Amino acid sequence: MAIERRFVIFTAARTGSNALVSSLAASSEIHCDYELFHPEQIYCTAGLTQKTIQQRNRDPKAFLDDLILNASKHKPSARVYGFKIFFTHNRKAREYLLNDRSWAKVILQRENVLDQFISHKIAAGSEMWDTTNVAVKSVSRIRFVPAQFDLFVERLERQGSETRAFLQQTQQPFFEIGYSDVEANRYEPLCHYLQVQPTDNMAPRIGKQNKRQTALKLVNPEVARAHLATRGLGHLWVD
Repeated sequence: MAIERRFVIFTAARTGSNALVSSLAASSEIHCDYELFHPEQIYCTAGLTQKTIQQRNRDPKAFLDDLILNASKHKPSARVYGFKIFFTHNRKAREYLLNDRSWAKVILQRENVLDQFISHKIAAGSEMWDTTNVAVKSVSRIRFVPAQFDLFVERLERQGSETRAFLQQTQQPFFEIGYSDVEANRYEPLCHYLQVQPTDNMAPRIGKQNKRQTALKLVNPEVARAHLATRGLGHLWVD
């Protein structure tokens, strides 16, 4: 079956995007890849492309067209192709995707930016972005630095709002999904948007990391709580 529809997930790190991709890929109708435009690697299904990073960066459209052609051969039942791209990845690719109306747009963001910030810092410190090695994660704590948190939140808000504003200005439909939706396996609305049938097997194949209470992830939890209160973000704290 040929690919009839394609979509891109605009997101950032630590939003549950790996879980979302693995869930969508479980559908017989969807072929979904990970970070195709990661600066150092092409995270796609094995055998779908022989393109180099240089070729990918030079012509993102040709790279994606090649992937879509091979995806239909790799998964004959798939009629929808998608992948995720971070707000900070390849500018040329993002501009092409935003301007090409044939790509359905999905925006994934995490509602609790404190949890996202902590998860990002832990992953960066351990250099483990997609493992479920709880033994490693359970000893990982970070020091909360208010200025770093504020900058992190400002960047996230800007990236999401810029993408959303462009789509609104160009009158393009888009679908928004949150981390909580992924956690709860609430995929039916997204499936309807992608024009596929939701199935019972669309639970994430990837486990959640950093399940501990907020205070147990921080060296200085009292500093974090006080700073959140001054910003009116006390509701983000989870005991």
